[in-house]
Amino acid sequence: MAKRSVSKYVSVEASEEDSELSCEDLDEVQETVVPRRDWTKLTQELEEKYASIPEDEEIEEETVEHGIKQANLVPKNTSPRLFIVRVKRGSEREILMRIIENDPKNVFSIICKDGLKGYLYVEAFQKQHVVDALESLRGVSRSRVSVVPQKEMIEAMTYHEQRICGEWGRIRNGKYKNDLAKIIESDGEMVRIRTIPRIDGEKKLFNPENFKSGSVIKSRGYYIYKRDTYVDGFLEKDVLKNSIDFDVEPTFEELEEFHQACPISVGDKVRVTRGELIGMKGVVRSISGTIAVVESRDGKFEVQSSGLVKHFDLGETVSYKGENGVVVKIEGKDCIVATRDFTEELKVSIDDLKAPVTVNLQNEKTNELERKKVRRDPLINKEVQIQCGEYKGHGGVVKEVDRNICRIQLNSNMKFVTVEKSLIAVLGREGLSKPLRYSEAIGSKTPGYKTPGYRTPGYKTPSVCALEDPGIDWLDEKDNPYKGTLIHALGKELALEDYRDGLFMTKDKAFSVSEISFVQPRKNDLVCVLDGEKKGTCGILIAINGDFGVIRSTKGSVVHLPMNDLSRKIY
Repeated sequence: MAKRSVSKYVSVEASEEDSELSCEDLDEVQETVVPRRDWTKLTQELEEKYASIPEDEEIEEETVEHGIKQANLVPKNTSPRLFIVRVKRGSEREILMRIIENDPKNVFSIICKDGLKGYLYVEAFQKQHVVDALESLRGVSRSRVSVVPQKEMIEAMTYHEQRICGEWGRIRNGKYKNDLAKIIESDGEMVRIRTIPRIDGEKKLFNPENFKSGSVIKSRGYYIYKRDTYVDGFLEKDVLKNSIDFDVEPTFEELEEFHQACPISVGDKVRVTRGELIGMKGVVRSISGTIAVVESRDGKFEVQSSGLVKHFDLGETVSYKGENGVVVKIEGKDCIVATRDFTEELKVSIDDLKAPVTVNLQNEKTNELERKKVRRDPLINKEVQIQCGEYKGHGGVVKEVDRNICRIQLNSNMKFVTVEKSLIAVLGREGLSKPLRYSEAIGSKTPGYKTPGYRTPGYKTPSVCALEDPGIDWLDEKDNPYKGTLIHALGKELALEDYRDGLFMTKDKAFSVSEISFVQPRKNDLVCVLDGEKKGTCGILIAINGDFGVIRSTKGSVVHLPMNDLSRKIY
């Protein structure tokens, strides 16, 4: 090993005198014992020292510390920029994954917001880096890449609470810049607004009669002209939420202009919102300019139309887009309307509701005369089950009969279907069904008439439906909800005849609970509860929520039960 070089200015030789002196000094030194610290005592001292500090000061220090950390996250001039990219609507996540697979080196992050349809955020230093990352990708508009201003970067990444429908706002840019708009729907980052349209530069309501018939398309109560949708003269459009300024205070002139064509019309039930008559309710009898004549219990009054809003009571029949319904709940300016025999509920703005659509009285009278002439078929309003075809196993109520064809309203979804009589069976109290065997329509047969000598003691009196109408046979039979319920036993599906003393009885054998398993039903199947507190309940499985099923029982009530307690029922 090479010897280390030593500086000529350093003396490395020790003299004998130095070593002796140092040894003598060390001999005279006595070591002192340093006592060890008691950790228990030290802990106690620290607790006493800091116990006097108030908790508020600690929280304040933590808040300041947290604020400093958050301040460091605010974008600076040296931070990467945020770019917004237009992509194919509905393919945002797929395109995001494709960009990640390409592993772009100059892209820091890609953000896909669930509420922002058709857009992606990309974080990079330069726009060219973003364009390069999008190269060779389909469904991406590389020419429509724009940078998000630094002041708006935090806003773009911040979640905003959903705005309530009916709120006012102003459009930020474009053709309708600074125009007042009303929010009628909200879905994530998108909102649907209603505003007064600007047609050919003029601000006025849309009137389809002013345009050629071929240029305007009418569909379900609204008009489409040049890809814009118009409802009741107003323009309705889906826009980004960040393109609307919320929390604005509309002027009185703007509100008056907006309400001139508004929802108020002759015959509407209204409520006065301002002035001496505030709170008064009545019906609009006439409108002249901005003045409306409202008739209430106390008489007729002239009121500014801008000071009126529509008013409906709970349980009142209304119409929405030509369909009648019933108001079941009122939430501010919105109403919950039950339609289609209470099978559907819609949340709509109260301004969109109108008086119920009236039935044509002339047709009603004609139908009434026809009903008087034609004898009613005994199947009408009977509970039946379809035995064959597309709707096999579905139950419903017969609403109309035309010779050998029945029009049935299904219990599962309230839809109407047309089925032949030979393919249905009438349900009895026990859940039993008896297939119909009509050779011809009942209405074409000559009815039988009772006479004093026609009845024989101990026998039923013959009539038009003595054998055909199953409704007579089951009146005195005992209820048996288990009959027709399927179980798994002996490697196959068997139909139950009864359930007694803890045994499931079929035609050939009785089984205990441990020897069988239940047949898992599907949505809209007839079911029977074979276990639990509701054992013996029969009905239709109208929905499945995880491990629980929603059943509408034969008594009309709706119950939620575990799927493991249910078994499919064939009749």
